Amino acid sequence: MPFESTLKMARIHHPDPFDPWLSQSLPRWREGDDMELKSARGGLPKSLWESYSAMANTQGGVILLGVEDNGDVTGIANPAHLQKTFWDTIHNRGKVSINLLTPEDVKAIPHPAGVVLAIRVPRASRRQRPVFLGQNPLSGTYRRNHEGDYHATEPEVSRMLADRGDEPADGRILEGFGLSDIDPATLRQYRNRLASHKPTHPWLNESDQDLLAKLGGWRRERVTGVEGLTIAGILMFGREETIREAVPSYHVDYRERLSLDPEVRWTDRLTLDGTWHANLFQFYQRVVQRLTSDLKLPFQLEATLFRKGETEVHEAIREALVNTLIHADHLGQGGIVVEKHPDRLEFSNPGALLVSLDQLVRGNVSECRNKALQTMFMLIGTAEKAGSGVDKIFRGWKAQAWTLPTVSEQTQPDRVTWQLPLVTRQDHHPETGSTHSDSDSTHHDDLDSTHSDSDSTHHDDLDSTHNDSDSTHSDNQQDPVLLAIATPARGNPRLPPEQMESIILTLCRGRWLTGRQLAEYLDRHASGLRARFLTPLVKRGVLSLKHPDKPNRADQAYTSNGSA
Repeated sequence: MPFESTLKMARIHHPDPFDPWLSQSLPRWREGDDMELKSARGGLPKSLWESYSAMANTQGGVILLGVEDNGDVTGIANPAHLQKTFWDTIHNRGKVSINLLTPEDVKAIPHPAGVVLAIRVPRASRRQRPVFLGQNPLSGTYRRNHEGDYHATEPEVSRMLADRGDEPADGRILEGFGLSDIDPATLRQYRNRLASHKPTHPWLNESDQDLLAKLGGWRRERVTGVEGLTIAGILMFGREETIREAVPSYHVDYRERLSLDPEVRWTDRLTLDGTWHANLFQFYQRVVQRLTSDLKLPFQLEATLFRKGETEVHEAIREALVNTLIHADHLGQGGIVVEKHPDRLEFSNPGALLVSLDQLVRGNVSECRNKALQTMFMLIGTAEKAGSGVDKIFRGWKAQAWTLPTVSEQTQPDRVTWQLPLVTRQDHHPETGSTHSDSDSTHHDDLDSTHSDSDSTHHDDLDSTHNDSDSTHSDNQQDPVLLAIATPARGNPRLPPEQMESIILTLCRGRWLTGRQLAEYLDRHASGLRARFLTPLVKRGVLSLKHPDKPNRADQAYTSNGSA
């Protein structure tokens, strides 16, 4: 991208329309995955409701009325009337399926060019989705991809409707399937793992069918009397050919990409090829060993493959693998893909998250798509309930001072991907074995526990905020070096989270930058940047606040730990 056009883009920043200090600046907005601009010259535009549905069905966002597509503010003529029309419509079940908003989510913002109406749309919970227009979810559901809204497909709507129900996705009975479709060796190995983990468990005395019933792998429908294997039973213990018959979209794939030779696609691969019974239990047993085989950490497997002398990293890897298997939509596209690279591990599964990204990283929220599979893995000590599995993943990586894991969500098709870097964090000091974070807590610690260097430890020439009142650069103070660092983020609203984090940490190395300055350099909406990256980086101890006692200050600035 030419430097001149890069500079123009960098001058467009995205102030948070809900910031109380907004009037201190002359904002200019730009559309993105979490920001939609609409002129509203002729009243409430029809496309407003399409954006409301789309944002609610994905990751949420902000809609601004009175702003042109290019960011020019034209204002709205009668804000009070427009707000009344908006509230009347959103409460009309013939128009919109559900109102997710509170009065605090709609705000009239004064601007020199006219009043702007800001509407903050939260992500709908799984029980609220799909959020649709009119009476028919199949024709009135929208989703958001990059900065655009699109009409959700029938399969996408069907998956949202399935996810909102109380019956787990893996609990459906597969009529015509029975014990002959189970691989007896797999079920026997599972019994051995259960006996090793819980030697006195009463289910060990049950017959195969009764054990499956206890686990949720076999079920009888009381009303109809129909009974048989469930989806969970066939996925966990089935033969490959019967799994393919019962769940045609089922796929598991492990790939090692450890060679530096670009001609070598992978150094090891495990997938459905007819040489093994590729059920989830067998896949787990084989893959967990491959993922941990060359870790330079003390670890030993017993003959039963149960953990012995396990470190927090091994526990974290196991949790990440099981998390991928039990949260997947096995009826979706793409299947399970696990990749091992020299510098990272990747876990990817079909299906949308059942909780928001914010809830996911905070932990302690248990929403599982396949509850029977979760129970099966939990009983042998390889899964957690109550949302603590994510905590274990972060804790294991933090214990090794590795760059912390990231999670991302995509649409068309729906997939969730975890990346676990195998590289040391930039703020780690190998001579002391410590980082700048003094807390032993996990990634969602309170801001009060975040370590921050004193202002006196930073040289004045590196302090880009200069003083509390001068919180932003003017346009002619843009640093071309920082613009060059930020270039990969501008014009790319779907930059991988780990790459965005790396750019932010590089920008903040050796200097203080405010959230607005970072938003301007990165060409992002300030509120989205703060929620998705800055606040989590502070909580994780890799960014420090200039004013830790007042985290919500308008001129709050950030620096990379260990760099000043």
